[in-house]
Amino acid sequence: PVYNNFGKRLNTREQRIRNKLEAKRHELVQKCRELNGEYKPPTDYRPPEVKIQDKILIPQEEYPDVNFIGLIIGPRGRTLKKVERETGAKIMIRGKGSVKSGKSNN
Repeated sequence: PVYNNFGKRLNTREQRIRNKLEAKRHELVQKCRELNGEYKPPTDYRPPEVKIQDKILIPQEEYPDVNFIGLIIGPRGRTLKKVERETGAKIMIRGKGSVKSGKSNN
């Protein structure tokens, strides 16, 4: 079972069946496109989103004098926002040094 933050179950039987049907529909639409190049899918059809996730390790130990987090984020987050805008990617920085020192979650 999969639950959200509030303890509500997300993958109910209904949701699992819906996901199977959507996958089958996508498969059939792709087959129709292969067989007939002029085939147009239904207007309510949206292909499934493909989410690509990648993890890039920062060589902090090799270059201790370089402030990688500051370089990636940039002044007031402008560099990070610019890269996100240009690439369409969502960049998340995690780990040691990703939160300003002195800030606490009180």
